[in-house]
Amino acid sequence: MKDQKEFLQQYASEVRNIIREMESWSHQEENNLQRYPAPGKWSAIQCVQHLNVYSRYYLKAIEKELKTAPTVSGHEVKSGPLGRYFIKLMKTNDNGIVTKPMNSPKNAVPELLPNVKSEISEFIQHQQKLLILLQQSEKIDINQIRIPTSIMKMIRMKLGDTFAFFIEHEKRHMIQGRKALEAGESRL
Repeated sequence: MKDQKEFLQQYASEVRNIIREMESWSHQEENNLQRYPAPGKWSAIQCVQHLNVYSRYYLKAIEKELKTAPTVSGHEVKSGPLGRYFIKLMKTNDNGIVTKPMNSPKNAVPELLPNVKSEISEFIQHQQKLLILLQQSEKIDINQIRIPTSIMKMIRMKLGDTFAFFIEHEKRHMIQGRKALEAGESRL
């Protein structure tokens, strides 16, 4: 178990790292971000668009629950069995390698050529909103708040598990996008 404030600050730090990396992607040539690393693999900008789909859902759901949450700080983050399962699915190994490839639901499969500027801009806005939500969550007990999952609204995870799952999912696809960019550079 982790101290709640430490847990939230750790993930806020990871989100700031994601923002920095995405800002560096914004200086890339659009062709590099749209280049497919291999047949059937997503381009870097497709990874971003995929993440935007999840951000639209989860940030709205989290914000809604935070509006009605009682202001009572939690002390320790206690992950639930469902949360541990979903977080484990998203985590990469110690070398940052995705060990469990997964198929995305149809509603989260990106377009063939997403608009680079708008997707990156939207993504950075989502990350800034996520930082605010992480900060607001320091004032509540994140073990008591439940967020409906995007796959089935009846399935709800603790807010701490939702943050961990959501940010691990982002890190996973940032790695995938980085590899797409590197593959494009190696072919130049």
